[in-house]
Amino acid sequence: MTLSTFGDIRSLAQSAPSAGRWQELCDALSLYVAEQSEPPEAALIPYVQAHLARWPDPLRTAPRSWLTSPAGSPLHPLLQLTRHLTLRAGVPAMPAARELPALLATPHLRSITALDFGSAGLDDAQLERILSSLPSPHVRVLRLRSNALTHRSLEVLCAWASAASLEVLDMSWNDLEDEGARRLGKLSALKALRTLSIEGNSITPEGGAALYGQGSFPELQELNLGWNDVGDAGVRALAAHPVLGQLSRLGLENNSLHDAGVLALCEADTMHRMLDLDLYNNELTDVAARALAGCRSLRALHTLDLSMNPISEPALRVWQARGLS
Repeated sequence: MTLSTFGDIRSLAQSAPSAGRWQELCDALSLYVAEQSEPPEAALIPYVQAHLARWPDPLRTAPRSWLTSPAGSPLHPLLQLTRHLTLRAGVPAMPAARELPALLATPHLRSITALDFGSAGLDDAQLERILSSLPSPHVRVLRLRSNALTHRSLEVLCAWASAASLEVLDMSWNDLEDEGARRLGKLSALKALRTLSIEGNSITPEGGAALYGQGSFPELQELNLGWNDVGDAGVRALAAHPVLGQLSRLGLENNSLHDAGVLALCEADTMHRMLDLDLYNNELTDVAARALAGCRSLRALHTLDLSMNPISEPALRVWQARGLS
């Protein structure tokens, strides 16, 4: 094994940020700390922390080795240098859900800004214990994809210290259903939210129509509603809400949409910021395709997915000429 020197760490910390460099730096830090008698908090961590200030948070993912320790031992102090924490199924040595609260309670995670608990087998009670144990009050990204969370988890989120700073929330493929959509529409705690993903949550037209409350989602820019069943009624509610004019991405794939829903979006004439519109696998016809082509507010659109809809080739040619389909 090659020994790591402070010079190696200094060189890596001052190099151009990249995922590869971050891994090299983590390996070098682990070796260096293992060789030293002085605790890393004394000088090493403050030095590296200062140089990492220019590194993007997404690169600074906690290595698996820093999250594992003998029973009863504290977690690695180098975790103070990380910003993103991934504890999802398929990751080697993934702790059981019941072990997460104790793991996350370490003060070394106080600076974490992003959490990924995808497919971690979490239910509402486990999520509550995890979030209440986490010391970081500044989490901006929370990914909870493919768990067993219901509308009750939204109450947990509202009471969480990081709720007001949360910018990205992914609760796709859970069990929110219509009650979850209704509660989301009434939440004021998630005022900084920019991206909301609630795909695959069995949301019907009733829930889709209740999702957009007064004053909800003042900063939202990306809404992913795919693989639900919001239908035309849910889309009409969106068309009548100011949030449509804020969105740069809207995902409505596989949502039992007909031409009437798309016509409502076009008639609202507020999609000036829309860059990415996903309408895959609905029941749209040439009527919807022509309405979208004539929609004055869609001039900035970069990506449009109309595939798996009963639309004729001639009606699609207008979009194909623009590099869209």
